[in-house]
Amino acid sequence: MTSDRTIAWMDRSGHVETLLETPYDIWMLPLDCTDPDRPRAGKLEVFLRSPLNEWGGVFSPDGRWVAYYSEESGTGEIYVKPFRGRGGPWLVSSGGIAGTIAHWPSGGRALYYLSTDRRIMEVAYTAEGNSFVADEPQRWSQATLPLAAFNLSPDATRAIIATPAEPVDARHSLHVIF
Repeated sequence: MTSDRTIAWMDRSGHVETLLETPYDIWMLPLDCTDPDRPRAGKLEVFLRSPLNEWGGVFSPDGRWVAYYSEESGTGEIYVKPFRGRGGPWLVSSGGIAGTIAHWPSGGRALYYLSTDRRIMEVAYTAEGNSFVADEPQRWSQATLPLAAFNLSPDATRAIIATPAEPVDARHSLHVIF
């Protein structure tokens, strides 16, 4: 069931659940993993709901924080909020972003995103209680990426990126940046 601003779903019993009444919001789906072979979905919970666009929520490696895309500043940026509890949001990116997803490699205390000039940016941070303090974004590499899709190795020493669809050419099939 859809309208211009509402998305809903219906379960087998006919119960209708409204999922979206604002442009884009972030929802959480709890899982019951008491039987790891058959996890069961719980009830959807709102994480962030506002009249603005928010999406692309990504958990920090320790599960305490969620980084997400928002247009709160008037342009697309990366923000961070605690997963549970009060605090934030804290602006992490600077000057807009080219991609909509932040990356939290498991091997460090930094968050990564793609700047508007298509460079991977690294933002070191400190976290204490429900307070998140991001340093100024720094270029992770001088390389300019052709597209916004990238991911980092767990230790953040390598990146893998998507390249534009072009005729098959070994020079353009895969980029790994060290």
